[in-house]
Amino acid sequence: MLAIRDGFVETLKAAGKQVTVLNFMGDHPNLDPFTRVPRADRREWLARRIRALPKPLAIMAEDDRFAIEVMHAVRAWGCASPRMWPSWAVMTTGWL
Repeated sequence: MLAIRDGFVETLKAAGKQVTVLNFMGDHPNLDPFTRVPRADRREWLARRIRALPKPLAIMAEDDRFAIEVMHAVRAWGCASPRMWPSWAVMTTGWL
């Protein structure tokens, strides 16, 4: 998965786009990677991080599980759909 993510990020950067990679474990370095974090906590973290990004933006998730987390976080924030943001890229990694 890292090679796919890295290729995606490099392609967007080469096209002149700004890319932000969100990484739950990277933001919580003291958290034991085997600790189960409550879903509500992950979604709150994700919604907070997405709200802080400049808009408009696009969101790309590594797989369907992450995409579902993104959709729940965005809906909790009050947006109907990630399709609303056309020109930025966010990759979600490592929070399930």
